[in-house]
Amino acid sequence: MRIKGIIICIFPVLAVLGCKEAPYVFPPENDFEYQVTGTSSRANITYQDLRGNYVELTNVTLPWSFQTHYFDNMVGITPVYLEAQSLDAGTTVTVTINAKRAPIIGSPKTSAGDSGFAIVYGTLP
Repeated sequence: MRIKGIIICIFPVLAVLGCKEAPYVFPPENDFEYQVTGTSSRANITYQDLRGNYVELTNVTLPWSFQTHYFDNMVGITPVYLEAQSLDAGTTVTVTINAKRAPIIGSPKTSAGDSGFAIVYGTLP
């Protein structure tokens, strides 16, 4: 009777653990990337994450990039934003937003700043 009680207790636990959903796999066309390059070796960077929060990074070594994915229901309504300010006098920065699906809707996807400042923004395609 004791073995039967153990089996009765273990079976519900195994049933629950075995019923997990597979993780969501993003289609490759939903990949996008923020990039900052240029003649500067360091920059302050601000970008907007997919929740709409602005993330500020200081004294970042260039080149810098950040890759992420988005859900299909975010297309056309989710803003994207990237700016960089060079920390080296007389140098440039280039900011780029690359989306595999299509070009970012809004400003040009690449902005180069001879003054050491560049910005690009728009909406996910």
